[in-house]
Amino acid sequence: MDDEDFDRLLRNCRLRLSEGERARMKADVDSVIGYFGAIDAVDCSGFEESRHPVEVEGRLRPDEVVEFENADAILKGARVYRFYILGPMV
Repeated sequence: MDDEDFDRLLRNCRLRLSEGERARMKADVDSVIGYFGAIDAVDCSGFEESRHPVEVEGRLRPDEVVEFENADAILKGARVYRFYILGPMV
């Protein structure tokens, strides 16, 4: 990775590094990019392309509208902002 691309990467990540940190980080990034080069070098011409090697089944419950008997009591203590219920800060 050239210096211009690396500087843009640091700006996008909003990182400010010292010169020593910058040199170590650039070496690490170059190493990771090198691993991708090794993966690209593997001959996979004899294999069929696969998007999901394992069958994925949807295990979601069906959506059902449920009427609460005491909806007003449930919402009585809720904090509301512009018709949205505010949850706790995480």
